[in-house]
Amino acid sequence: MKALNNKRSLTLIIIFAVMMVAFAFLTADANTSVEYKIDIPKTLYHNKNFDESPVLWAVPVNGNFDENGVYIDDQAAITAKSSNPKVIKLVKNDGLYEMILKKSGKSRITMTFKDEEGNTRTLSKVFRVIKYPNFIKSLHISGKKMNIKEDIKASEIYTKKTKATVKFVLKNGWKKTEITGRYCKKNGNQVKIPDAELKRALKGKSFKFPKKYKKMYMFIKLEKGDDYLDYLVEINRK
Repeated sequence: MKALNNKRSLTLIIIFAVMMVAFAFLTADANTSVEYKIDIPKTLYHNKNFDESPVLWAVPVNGNFDENGVYIDDQAAITAKSSNPKVIKLVKNDGLYEMILKKSGKSRITMTFKDEEGNTRTLSKVFRVIKYPNFIKSLHISGKKMNIKEDIKASEIYTKKTKATVKFVLKNGWKKTEITGRYCKKNGNQVKIPDAELKRALKGKSFKFPKKYKKMYMFIKLEKGDDYLDYLVEINRK
């Protein structure tokens, strides 16, 4: 399960770096019209089985994404620094910075870049790195109990059934707030899971996994205040 966990971690890094992932608090220029935000939780987790490695990226408050969810205008000349590299070390790769969590503690990340109009923007946020608190008490997928101590951000099962359930038990204050997902065909094509089925899944009710699909996956957002975890559930056809 460790190998699965590492694979899922890398997948999540790529997905969220491309779509929305970045950081957070914004100092807007008085002379600019577009505001920027950072959509990454202030609390980051690490333990022996999993370390998060978010990618630093600024996102317009009003979206500015194309139909595929990809940010349209690349930021130029990004520079960033960590106030405490012993807690969060920044590693630059292809113009972007990856946050490497070294140990528990706090660090202020400061990011400077030029927006599409050539204006210099500066964002700064204090991040808290802690050992993963295991706020998921239990997770059952189609009745199978998952090993959440190892599967920190992702779980998968194999089934012959055409219906499934995903049931979380969370600690106080944590809630399931959002869900997205897709069915995958044998040829690799993907189809969005109908909203009605996603709503049933979010409520812990039985939802459809039609026989014609090879697998399905869902991202379920678990949230408490400013902190959240996007949990990946993957169900494969036997």
